[in-house]
Amino acid sequence: MLMVKIRPDKEKALKWAGALVIMLTAGTFALMVLGPWIPNYAGEALDAQFLAGVDARIDAGRKATFTVTFKYANDTPVQGLAVDYNQTSHDFYFGCNFFGYEGCGSAENNANYKYFFKKTFNLAVLPFYWAYAEPEQWNLVQEPWLDSALAWCEANNVTVKGYPLVWSHQAGNPGWLPEDDVTRKSLMQQRVQYVVGKYKGRVKIWDVVNEPAHWQPFYGDSKFDYVRDAFTWARAKDSSATLSINEYGVLGQDFGHGPYYNLVEQQLQAGTPVTCIGIQGHEPRTDWFPATNMWSTFEGYKALGLPIHITELMVTSDGFPITNSWKKGVWSEENQAEYLVRLYKTAFAHPSLEAVIYWELWEGAAWMQGAPLVKLNWEPKLAYTRLSALINDEWHSRGASSTSAAGTITFTGFFGNYSLWVPSLGQAFRVSFSKAGSRQVIITI
Repeated sequence: MLMVKIRPDKEKALKWAGALVIMLTAGTFALMVLGPWIPNYAGEALDAQFLAGVDARIDAGRKATFTVTFKYANDTPVQGLAVDYNQTSHDFYFGCNFFGYEGCGSAENNANYKYFFKKTFNLAVLPFYWAYAEPEQWNLVQEPWLDSALAWCEANNVTVKGYPLVWSHQAGNPGWLPEDDVTRKSLMQQRVQYVVGKYKGRVKIWDVVNEPAHWQPFYGDSKFDYVRDAFTWARAKDSSATLSINEYGVLGQDFGHGPYYNLVEQQLQAGTPVTCIGIQGHEPRTDWFPATNMWSTFEGYKALGLPIHITELMVTSDGFPITNSWKKGVWSEENQAEYLVRLYKTAFAHPSLEAVIYWELWEGAAWMQGAPLVKLNWEPKLAYTRLSALINDEWHSRGASSTSAAGTITFTGFFGNYSLWVPSLGQAFRVSFSKAGSRQVIITI
């Protein structure tokens, strides 16, 4: 039997190495357990410094000075006309999914759902999951509900986004699809072009391909061709709709030139009609992304030259430990509200952002429990109250003025739609000021 004798100095070194491994393992475990409660003052200070200037960034990028001129039909200016102006909606999209429309279990619940939605949001996401929309070929079970939801949105001046056209998840692929790749691709093209053509002019934004960086094509083409084809098909049926791509694992983590960024860049270089970049806001679900990291993501993706939407935003309030941030402790209703206010302010301050879309409104019709803004008993959470106050009060322009000798009123406000009430005429006039449009309007009375 061969016996190996270890020299005393080597034996001592091995013991130290073993002890070091044990200490490192124990230390790693301790960090995992205690990490959510170990202070990170440097990260907190950086965020505080950034957020101290965020309101000034918002005012500089989201507001302008507008001029409205009132004149008679003979071009004579209307002098001394008292005018009350009130913003009715934003140029920016504050959205939410609208999946619970007329599906909340009672007439009272349905009315509450629409009330809380309309009070705060101006964009509704409607579901177009292929597997649920067409469980059997040409059995389009969802269309009556979609038609009703669209009619409500149109009547209430709510912009509609359709989600998603192409997704390799099982929800995006009905079970009746054949295995043959050529046939699957042909059916996908038919589906995309049928839906986009049917709702042309009514659905203003399409999530054309969902999560392409993570999911593989469900037929044999390359990922590049898979994405390019879907956008090409959609654009052929609607020349004016916003066509968005959408992905998770990006916000606060990818600052440009990650897999998703590179995929979008390649599509743009090839002329694919991608006109919007969707960046999801719910993965990893317990992470508190620092505002500085979110801003760095926006800055990195700004180089692609497209508007950015924060999509599928969900933040829990259910007591899970907060992870990967200077912020410590657990997710609560207070922390949910604080985080969302930070995120909305950071997004609203960045010039490339055009939308923030929350994903869960009411606890009774939610995918991710703890994330909804309104409780099961219809009590609004602190997050809903604070977001509503931001959108409807802090970021809302209203006031009164009288026309000058030139027939004009001038005021500074947020970009959006306004109602101009003229008491002496008993009439309201509607005007719009978009970020990319004119700052002047002439009204003939």
